[in-house]
Amino acid sequence: MSLIDPGLAEVYWRVVVRKGHHHKQAPCAVAARLVDRIHAGVKSGRPYVLRDTDGRPIDTTEGRRTVAERFSVPDEIRRTRRRQPQLAA
Repeated sequence: MSLIDPGLAEVYWRVVVRKGHHHKQAPCAVAARLVDRIHAGVKSGRPYVLRDTDGRPIDTTEGRRTVAERFSVPDEIRRTRRRQPQLAA
């Protein structure tokens, strides 16, 4: 999953790494958070602004860099969160 929004990447990372959920549950959590943000933006009439986790406005390059540095899921955790294929008997 390639995210440029550190806040959404943090949600994905927390669901997979800290909570130990399956990798398919994390995009659903991110989508729910994104829907909330879209609703708030439409309701207030303000545009969506990409922000760092501390609330500072950032550009997409800085967002990608922050996500890569702070919120990448280690391969060993990613492998353990995937279902193993069932072998035919």
